[in-house]
Amino acid sequence: MAHPGFRTALLGRELLNKRGRRIEVRIGTPIPPDKLQAIPTVREQTDYLRWRTYLLASREPFKPHTAVPLFGRRGMEAASEPIAASLPAAQVAAEIAALPGILHPDPDESFPTKLVG
Repeated sequence: MAHPGFRTALLGRELLNKRGRRIEVRIGTPIPPDKLQAIPTVREQTDYLRWRTYLLASREPFKPHTAVPLFGRRGMEAASEPIAASLPAAQVAAEIAALPGILHPDPDESFPTKLVG
């Protein structure tokens, strides 16, 4: 195995080998410096950065039109049928209130929002 410094020096040569070809680049979310500094050793910091880099390989490619609503696009019909029949609000509130200590219906709200412990 070649010395790490020598391997790093060869990166430029590898990029030149790709001249005229399409290469895929993926950019992840920025890592705040304080998060990296909170990792105790340089070895663990390196392992963390390597792990984050390997995660990029499985990341979905950028999809520029994912924020565009489906309605109004050519060839896409607006969904006009409900997915399921609606239930009376009182019935839904009663079912939620019966859950074991998770949510408590707030009479001033249209949806139960208060957590109980």
